[in-house]
Amino acid sequence: MIKSRITEKGRKIIIEKIDAFYIKTINSVSRYSGGNNVGGKIRQSMGDLGEALARVAWMEIAGLYTDISKPVEPKKGELDKKKCTNKEGGTYDAHVDKHCYIDDKFVLAIESKSYLDSCYYARASSDFRLLKQYYDTNLICVVLSIEDAAKESSKRFIEAEGWIDATFILTDGKRSSAKPIWNKRFYKKLNHEKVGKLLDFIDKLFCKHLDST
Repeated sequence: MIKSRITEKGRKIIIEKIDAFYIKTINSVSRYSGGNNVGGKIRQSMGDLGEALARVAWMEIAGLYTDISKPVEPKKGELDKKKCTNKEGGTYDAHVDKHCYIDDKFVLAIESKSYLDSCYYARASSDFRLLKQYYDTNLICVVLSIEDAAKESSKRFIEAEGWIDATFILTDGKRSSAKPIWNKRFYKKLNHEKVGKLLDFIDKLFCKHLDST
């Protein structure tokens, strides 16, 4: 049976790496935020940050198992679409932000957001449904977000549909559009405990998969 290789010390080191990457990106956005017509650039940078955090977390855990598993960079979903076919023969190319593989097997789908609102959450659930119902019922599907902007009642409704296996929101409190976290006055730290739970989730997925092969 494959046992976890992430230690308390190792978890702390990975969290510090993720935190440093997060701070560096936020500081970069803060520096150019005072320029002209930078709204699009800010949205792009913040959107990319969520995906980048997912990648770092995945690759750091994958690196613990290199002697028994081939670490593979998460694939960009739009370049790795999965053909879903219904009973009528209709097809749909489904994907989310990050498709994660262990030894060439697609095991984890991650939808990443800079902030999670109800519409984004519903869309993620719908995309996961397509992937699970028509592509692979064993696929694990998670949402990763830096901030939370969704109504709690809406989140409970969407989660009850059963297509989202886990949701990780890495900061505390609700998002305010008037208080962007790239503004130094409203900066939010990552919650290290929440980041640790994400790492443990990925680690257990590696152990489970490798134990079954």
